[in-house]
Amino acid sequence: MLLLAEGEKKTDTPQKRKIENKNHFEFISAWKTAMAKGFINGRAFSQATIDDYSFYIDDFFKRQKTVSIDSLKEELARIPASQVAKRQHSFKAVVCFAKVLITEGVLCEDFLKRKIFRRVGRAFHQC
Repeated sequence: MLLLAEGEKKTDTPQKRKIENKNHFEFISAWKTAMAKGFINGRAFSQATIDDYSFYIDDFFKRQKTVSIDSLKEELARIPASQVAKRQHSFKAVVCFAKVLITEGVLCEDFLKRKIFRRVGRAFHQC
């Protein structure tokens, strides 16, 4: 038990978790396990979904070293607009992986609160 010196008051303010600077690629096996066991959204992912997301995450890490807003934007911009399904699958895989990184304390929670998460897909413009 820690004793407080006289005059010191105990504060109940939560401390922010320190974001560790680790290689995000190291968390892929933990992410696959979390998907299979249902630790991400409460439901286990099917093996087809795990394989699909794994493909897109492997593809993501061929060009990017870490998950960030900038790396996600860069990766989505690389995919042609005509390949909407590929863009959406890549987006969903990275967001799913980011949830595990946030849980592990490696990625800041602000990642999921950014404007990029409104809707990924085709933009329809009027002529």
